[in-house]
Amino acid sequence: MRREGIGPGMDVLDLCTASGVLARQAARLGAQVPAVDISRRAMISARLNASLAGLMVSVRRGGLFSAVPERRFDVLVSNPPYVPAPDPNLPRWGARRAWDAGCDGRGLLDRICDSAPGALRSGGLLLLVHSELNGPHRPCADWPGHG
Repeated sequence: MRREGIGPGMDVLDLCTASGVLARQAARLGAQVPAVDISRRAMISARLNASLAGLMVSVRRGGLFSAVPERRFDVLVSNPPYVPAPDPNLPRWGARRAWDAGCDGRGLLDRICDSAPGALRSGGLLLLVHSELNGPHRPCADWPGHG
């Protein structure tokens, strides 16, 4: 984030925040940060960790962009579930929800990539963690300028 120039006055959204580590780093760099997760436990963890670090992070519960409707950001950061889980018949709840990203590992990656352009301001940046297990050449292949 530091290398990308994230700093004071920027609005950074952390999707799938979990413990809030990305949100805390953005806040340390001076950004205004809402952090979103669907898990109540993740929300509590992110709030507690931000508080213990003395950082301002607005933690919200919701599914991806639904927790921040109508908002646009300078930067989106996310470390979403991206591990392929080949058995679609297993229930997706509890701890499994933190890593299970569907049969090809792209369950949330594609949703984030599809929605990101509408949530980013002009010149905005998406920083997204994923794995070669789910096609690193594909994350946002439809975006203009993607190489």
